[in-house]
Amino acid sequence: MKRILLAAGVAVLAGGGLWMTLRRAPTGTLLDEPASPFKVETAPPGWRVAFADGRLALRALRWLTPHQPGLLVAQVQTQSDRQQVTVFREGAAPTDLMVPRPQGVGEGYWRFARLEDARVLPDGSVLLLYLPGQAGDPSLAVCAEPGAGEARWSVRGTFTRMDLGGGAEGAVFLYGQAGPVLRVPVPGAGKRPAPREIELPPEAPSVDALLATGPSSFLAATPSGLSAWSAAKGWSHVAGPAERGLPCAEWRGSVVQAGRRFWWQAVPGRVAEVARDGSVIEDVEPGPLPAEDPFARDGRLLRLAGGDDKGRLWFAPAKPAVPADADPGGEWAAWLAAGLDRVYRWDPAREGLERLAWGQAWSLVRPPQDIPPGAPRLDPASGSLLLEGPPGAVWWAPLTALPFAPVQAR
Repeated sequence: MKRILLAAGVAVLAGGGLWMTLRRAPTGTLLDEPASPFKVETAPPGWRVAFADGRLALRALRWLTPHQPGLLVAQVQTQSDRQQVTVFREGAAPTDLMVPRPQGVGEGYWRFARLEDARVLPDGSVLLLYLPGQAGDPSLAVCAEPGAGEARWSVRGTFTRMDLGGGAEGAVFLYGQAGPVLRVPVPGAGKRPAPREIELPPEAPSVDALLATGPSSFLAATPSGLSAWSAAKGWSHVAGPAERGLPCAEWRGSVVQAGRRFWWQAVPGRVAEVARDGSVIEDVEPGPLPAEDPFARDGRLLRLAGGDDKGRLWFAPAKPAVPADADPGGEWAAWLAAGLDRVYRWDPAREGLERLAWGQAWSLVRPPQDIPPGAPRLDPASGSLLLEGPPGAVWWAPLTALPFAPVQAR
């Protein structure tokens, strides 16, 4: 009888421990929460991060593309309606947040909401952008903070992406291809923001990409050109080039910041430096490739992938949409068959491009053995890349470790 009672007591304690793991309030880092479900190991020149808690019944584990320097974010969904978000910092223990379900959001929606983007604010709170699990439902933006019993604020709408505008009074711009842009101030704790809808004008019927240039201004690449908005001056527009270049699959315009400069790409193979008001400063071809280069065709297809803090622009080859009757001798088909596993980097202050083939990079950088080589996810503004491995494990490494080489004529 004593053995039965002892076994029952152990079971209750074990069950209670699991319940507390699932329900515990977010209190900070692994240093004071040893039950964090992740294990972080140094794997030079980066870190191997893995989900290592076999007690939690997972519904989904998602790793987000890094967007901010020194930060990586993961979403953990269990069989309950709890949403856990973990923020990893280079060289430090991660922070686990149990995100409370915002008021007015149903359990069914919250259970299947997919974290699309996350940004950490200077005060330690985290902006979270969730996409719905069911088509037709609105998206959800939440501002959460460690240790809080409820979300600081939340808003729903047709947006699918976001960007932050800095300054003393920051703001987040929420947008999608359809519908208005939503500007939400991000005030301090205890304050609730007053969102503002910014209706799109006829010159900008939809948004391909948006870049905040401040807390009250942004640039927007659209199918018809480049548009700029500021709270003080409203909208202004620049028409896209008449020559659209080689047709590419799923092409969209883009606008990025590199160092202190802003760049707009409307067509493959060319970029334009622009001012905050959207006016074009200079239209350039980023370091044309030599004709004898084996990848010379890449020059006509360079697609802007982002900019880094040193002012350099990053590109990857776009996939051409060339009809078979416009491809004599199958030259484009042969080029495509060779694969597109390479990336380019260009410093506007210097001539020429730098190139990196991912297969070559992995042979030199050497990620952990259980992380298979491939094309990683990266946003150059973050200064890091993410390479996914077996279920629940990734390799997170600095871009400075990549062995780029100048492209030179033979």
